[in-house]
This record gives sequence, structure tokens and C-alpha cells, in this order.
Amino acid sequence: MVGKKSKVKHISTRKLLVLISLLIIIILFPIALYLYMSRSTTGVAWYSNDWGFRRRIDVSNSSGGTLTNEDVLVEMDTSSLVAGSKLQSDCDDLRFVDSDDNSPLSYWIEGGCNTASTKVWVRVPSLPNGGKEIFVYYGNPSASGESQAWGGNVIMFAQAACPTGWTRASDLDSRFLYGSATYGTTGGASSHAHDNASCTSSSISTTDIGVTTSGTLSGTSTTHTHTGLQATVASNSVLPPYADMVMCYSNQFLLKADLISMFDVSTPSGWTRATALDAKFPRGYASYGSTGGVATHLHTTAENIVTGGPSASLTSVQPFSATGGTVTTSGGYTIHTFTSSGTFTANQAGNVDVLVVAGGGGGAGGALVHGGGGGGGMLYTASFAVSSGNTSVTVGGGGAGGTGGTAGVNGGNSIFSTITRNGGGGGAIPSNNGLAGGNGGGAAGWVLSGSRSGGIASQGYNGGYVNGSDPEPGSAGGGGGGAGQAG
Repeated sequence: MVGKKSKVKHISTRKLLVLISLLIIIILFPIALYLYMSRSTTGVAWYSNDWGFRRRIDVSNSSGGTLTNEDVLVEMDTSSLVAGSKLQSDCDDLRFVDSDDNSPLSYWIEGGCNTASTKVWVRVPSLPNGGKEIFVYYGNPSASGESQAWGGNVIMFAQAACPTGWTRASDLDSRFLYGSATYGTTGGASSHAHDNASCTSSSISTTDIGVTTSGTLSGTSTTHTHTGLQATVASNSVLPPYADMVMCYSNQFLLKADLISMFDVSTPSGWTRATALDAKFPRGYASYGSTGGVATHLHTTAENIVTGGPSASLTSVQPFSATGGTVTTSGGYTIHTFTSSGTFTANQAGNVDVLVVAGGGGGAGGALVHGGGGGGGMLYTASFAVSSGNTSVTVGGGGAGGTGGTAGVNGGNSIFSTITRNGGGGGAIPSNNGLAGGNGGGAAGWVLSGSRSGGIASQGYNGGYVNGSDPEPGSAGGGGGGAGQAG
């Protein structure tokens, strides 16, 4: 029997090798590509085998020149790396190296580790125009953090309430920022005062005036100065032109909307110039917008101006003068004679010589044997004090003589200020005593027996008397003599 031979299909060894090679390429290529991208960029060396991953960072520079110690902000999605176990959750294994892939760079993690936008500041020692590449390494579970430590705050101006994450710096309210090597020192004041102004006057011309007793004037020019001229200076505000700003601080460098910063170049893109601060100083305050202050200020002086004494002084004495009565002069004296009552007016208080004489008494009328009148009282006083102004003067008249056998009348009293002189006594008729007066009046004659006395004097001498036993009984007594008293 002849049986039917079956057919068997098989793959040649060559084709099998080709298929296996393709499978290996398909599986290993992505792994190789990943390793290439992670470990082999344009770097010429690997920083350290302790780090498993590296990325290239391109840093730009369009300034036109090389920048030195430039702080570059790098933003990274560290949350994905942490989730993939490629980075510690606190970012302690981050490292940055320069373009030589060997020189470590200083860096500071501002915030946001294990977030999609972690911000890291890296200091590049030399950044050429056009930029260059640097590298970041990660993937070392045993590494300790080398981020630069900084515990301060960033202080910014705000034109509204402080943004979220920022705190108002109330300690800067009503204060101006002042540059210094250290922070926190305060000082100054919103107003100030000056010492009182003091000086010596320029030479001042005056005239030394002399006044003679005749009223003529004479002048001699003289000069003098005053020292210690002084005026009180009032205090005043010294606040410069300012605009109130809200001062805010944060320990992060991330600027937010409505914050105001200062730049040494033109307004950067995306920023708006704060024109409210033009020609004004920013002043910290609880709210924004108030303005005040002035570029210049003045001080007023008080009205009470004090001056020291003059360098020279002259004493001018006004001469004494007066009016009243009949005025005559004799031997350097000015004499005022009053023959009737009037007023003595002095230009100032002073001392005068005064002679006051009262009116004489009148003689009795009739035969020859009637008595004569007594003289008026008299007083002379040297250096009698008078006041400035008017002094009344009373001049006593002589007493009337008797007629038809009547006695004479006493004379009138004379008065100047406090000085009073009495009038003389009148003469007596026969058989009567003389009248009393400043000086007594005389007694009458023709007494057959006994005697009659003369008038009693109050300020002078008594009047003459008559004695009936006299050899000439027909005689009459004379009046009191005119002698007076000296004050």
C-alpha cells in the first residue's frame, strides 16, 4: 500500500532571529530613549552618580551684556516627580549645576515644594548675552537639603488692602522708609522748632536833647547798639510731599496684583507706573490715597520781641516850668507874683520857694485917737514840694478901714497849697481893744483910766496897747508889726 505523505510547514532559523530582534528593539527603544533624555543631554559629565535624574534648563539673557550673579527664577512641577518617587517630598535632593555640568549653583526654594508650580531662585555667577543652559539634578533619597536659608520678609507698597498671603506692616504707619544697613531703627518727628533768634542791632542814631530854663532846645547826635535782640520762633510741620500707601510684607518673593515696587529701568512689561507717587514720598498708613506735606516751610515769630539793654544810655531830665501870676526873672530865678487869686500850674512835680503874705487889717475911723490895723501874717518856705498840675492860689485883700467912729476890718487870709497866712487885725475905736489877726490891731486911745490891749496876733506880733495913766492919754495904740514867720 502506498500511503499519502503529509506536508509539514516550518519557519527557518534566520527568520526567527529577525523576528526576535524586532521584538527586542520595540521593547528596549523607549527605555533607552528615556535614559538618554534623563541622563544624557548636552552635558559633558554627570554631576554625581548618587543622583538618578537630570534635566537641562535654558536661561535667556537679552540685556546686551554679561550679567553677574544673576538670580534666575525656575518654576518646576515637583508634585509629579514626588508622585513618581523621583524626588523627596520636601525637595531636599534638588541640586543645580552650571553649564559645565560640574559647578554647583546656590539656590533658594521660595515655596511650593510638591506642587505643580514650585518656585526656586538660582544664582548664576555669569550669564552671557544670549543666555546659556544649566542643569537640575534630583532622585537621591538620602540627600540633605542645601537650599539657602532666609527668614526675612519682603516689604512692598500696596494701593489697596494687602493681598492674600501678605500682612500689613502696621509698625510703618505714618513713617517714611529710610535706607540703612540694618532694619528697624526709627526716629524723626513731624515738626520741629528752631532756637529763638538772637542778634545785635546795627548802630542806631539818636539825639541827646538838652532843654534850658528858657525853653530853648539843643541837640547832639549820638549812636548806640542793642545786644540780645531776640524773637521767639514758632514750631512748624516738616512733612515732605507724601502719598499714603499700605505697607505689606511677606516671606515670599511672589509679587501680586496691586503691589507697588521700584525699578532702576523703565516700566517693565505687564507693569503700570504708579503716577500717584510722582514728586511724592510714599508714607505707610492704614489706608491708601491721602496726600499732604510741602516741599518747603516757614516759621512764624511770636509778637513779644525781647531786646537787651543798649550799649550806651543817656538820661534826659526835663526842666521844671510853671505858669500863673506875673512871671519875672531875677538872678536865675523865675518869679510868679500873685496880686489876686489864681492858679499855679507846674509841668511836673518839683520843689519851689514860696512867700505867702496875708492882707493887713484896716485902721479904725474917726479922730486921731483911734487904733491902727495890724499887718497880715507872712511865711517864707524854701523847697516846698508841689505836684504836677494845678495848685490854687488865694490872695487875701487888705481889711477895710473904719469910718465915722467904727473899728477897722481884719485883712483877708492868703493860701497856697497847704500854707495859710491869716489877715491882720483891724484897729480899735476909743475904749476898745484891738482886733486879733495875723498881727494884732492897735487899741484906741482917750482912756481916762485903766488901759486897753492891742489885738492878739495868731502868726505875728500883738497890736499896741493904750494906758490911761500915760502922760498923753489921748494917744492910740499902733497895729501889730508886719514881721512874719520864716517857714
